[in-house]
Amino acid sequence: MALNTPREWVATAAGVAGALVVGVSWPIIGVLVADIVLRLGEPVADAAAAADAAAAVNRSAAYLVALGAAAAIGGYVQVAVLGVGGERLTFKLRATVYRHLLRQEAAFFDAPAHAVGALGVVLEKDAGLVRGLSGDVLGAGAAVAAAVTVGLGVSFGLCWRSSAVVLAIFPGVALGHYLEARVLIGDDAASRGGSARAAAVAAEAAADGRTVATLGAEGHFVDAYAAQLRALVRRGRRSAALVGGGFAFSEGCLFAVSAVWVSYVGTLGVTAQCGVGESMRGFLAVMFAFAMVGITAAKAPDVSSAVNAAAAVFRLLDRTSAIDPTDPAGVTPSTVDGAVALSDVHFTYPTRPDAPVLRGLSAAVGPGKTLALVGPSGGGKSTVLALLERLYDPTAGAVTLDGTAVGAYAVGSLRSHLALVAQEPAVFSTSVHDNIAYGFGPGAVVTDAAVEAAARTAAAHDFITALPDGYATRLGDGGAGLSGDWRGVSPAPRAR
Repeated sequence: MALNTPREWVATAAGVAGALVVGVSWPIIGVLVADIVLRLGEPVADAAAAADAAAAVNRSAAYLVALGAAAAIGGYVQVAVLGVGGERLTFKLRATVYRHLLRQEAAFFDAPAHAVGALGVVLEKDAGLVRGLSGDVLGAGAAVAAAVTVGLGVSFGLCWRSSAVVLAIFPGVALGHYLEARVLIGDDAASRGGSARAAAVAAEAAADGRTVATLGAEGHFVDAYAAQLRALVRRGRRSAALVGGGFAFSEGCLFAVSAVWVSYVGTLGVTAQCGVGESMRGFLAVMFAFAMVGITAAKAPDVSSAVNAAAAVFRLLDRTSAIDPTDPAGVTPSTVDGAVALSDVHFTYPTRPDAPVLRGLSAAVGPGKTLALVGPSGGGKSTVLALLERLYDPTAGAVTLDGTAVGAYAVGSLRSHLALVAQEPAVFSTSVHDNIAYGFGPGAVVTDAAVEAAARTAAAHDFITALPDGYATRLGDGGAGLSGDWRGVSPAPRAR
């Protein structure tokens, strides 16, 4: 809710006002229905009495129509205004989560729990579900509070003795719905991990579809995905049985109290302590109010999902990045000479603490010089460059640029002076022009001439112009529109 602007708070207030109108209308409808039933059940002695009864019924019916119109307007304001506010909140929350994700260090994305599929669930699904705890809950809560307050007030005002019997259902109904909500919240939290794991399996197979097809491993990934889904089905069956029990208990309380009420009202009528008409009006006022509670309780699965989604979202937002590229603190040189040194560097990837990669590495290369790192695959060659760009921090030792530890530089400034052409480059699903333009850094004004100059410097201009649409050629997801060799060359202009 802190993301709301003052204007959005005003809109929220209007939506809550509409919800109050809807809530108040329910017990009043109960009173009007009771009036109509009582009038229709009264014996008439002559035509004049029949005309009076018909007029009274028509009058109550007209009130029902007017009340229905007011409830319709209030319901529209509630759903439309709070719905728009919820969508705006979802947009802001997704943007906030996405910005926060991009601020995390590389080690964060190495963890299996933060695979692409799992993070996609948080960004797309969870951020959208959180809206259920904002305007939707405010509207539903306001409507329920208004309905119960007015219903009990009217009922006790007409006949407090019979109303006390009706009120006895509330603990039972509340207990049943509470049990439903507890089961749903717990089940949603338990199934969230399974859903994320299933999404991770699907995302991995889709991202490497060519490799999966080449290996003929489609069956393996289908089985792995199905295994995660079967676990979700087992949990779903258990929760369905428990939720059904809670719902049955709540409904049973309603029918039980109806039977008790009929018997007790008969006693009150015999002793002249309370008229049947007053009892009927009070009874229906409360029952219609509790009907509003039941309708709201039907949304319990959405609320339970929203609670767990909010927990997942705010766990992510509360996480502080160990290496924040947006943090301006640190040295920000306008130029660097390029003298790089590693002194007794030790490093172990956080997700593989038992597999040291660098053990006391020391090396140095001066400005304008070339240093070749030679070693087997997995020997730490790329790791050295990752430490230089401060994607990770060394476990021990020091990595310096121009005699200053890379940790002393502002991360964004440090990386703006470095360029990397990786063996397996990341190619974005945009045009060749845009892929090169990313290398100019945020906020830079990039012209077509500058992009072409970068491509010529990297000796890539000729192969780019040979593409079907030249620099406007879209490369597809992960560079799927390029062959392996061209995909390896394409990031060179970006590093220029």
